[in-house]
Amino acid sequence: MERQIINDKAHDDILKKKGYVVSSFIDDVAVAALLREFQSLYPDSASGFYAAAHGERPELKKYIYDQVIMHFSGPVSNLFHECKLLGGTFVVKYPGGDSHLAPHKDWSITDEEQHLSYSVWVPLVEANTGNGAVTVIPYSHLLAQDHRGLNIEDPYAVMGEALRQYMLTVNMRPGEALVFDTRLVHGSEPNISDSPRVAVLATVVPENAGLRFYYGNKGLIEEYEANIDFYLHENILNGPASLSKIRDISPKPDRINREKFDELYSKLRIQGSFLF
Repeated sequence: MERQIINDKAHDDILKKKGYVVSSFIDDVAVAALLREFQSLYPDSASGFYAAAHGERPELKKYIYDQVIMHFSGPVSNLFHECKLLGGTFVVKYPGGDSHLAPHKDWSITDEEQHLSYSVWVPLVEANTGNGAVTVIPYSHLLAQDHRGLNIEDPYAVMGEALRQYMLTVNMRPGEALVFDTRLVHGSEPNISDSPRVAVLATVVPENAGLRFYYGNKGLIEEYEANIDFYLHENILNGPASLSKIRDISPKPDRINREKFDELYSKLRIQGSFLF
């Protein structure tokens, strides 16, 4: 039996079946406070898509982490069932055509045979088709699985533009939370508005879940025991650093491709029409 993730049983069922659900989350005061923090830390305009967790100075990553913990801890306790918040970061889409984020799956940060992980995406401004709201492929978390991480090819990213026909835009109000299984294929269209689309991205896992880091090396996938300090203080794009390796994993030989995706997803959509 799958463990409960969302306290509200109806929302929990939607999350498990579709791979994502939208819920009310933080109030207007928290939204305004986090938006002020972003504007004070990043007063200058930029371009493209930017995630503060990638490559920032450790002290700045820690400061943002603390702000997210302060404003998200209570709402996470209210929304989630026996889960822990791993912190979060700002994710920003600046105006311009170069801000498109191709369809992909997020990295595995747990042993997914034991525990799943969930992203919590919270816009601090209105998120819609015009400014690059998140797009998702419902039910795609149920498709063929593999370990995901640094130097590991993401077959969904390789298929890229071919998947856009399946993507649905999730329009959201400031302070709502898009909770999605990290195995869900998602992305976003360019921000063609005049203002940055500012959001906070956090991660939630079951209380008893250990963290992992997966790294592609010489045709194998290396699994490492990780911790929040590694994700917070290290530049994860540099590799596993001092983490302890658990095992080597051989990639699955039958990784999904466009033909398999079309076939499997057609079946999923037929099944999905009977789920609600």
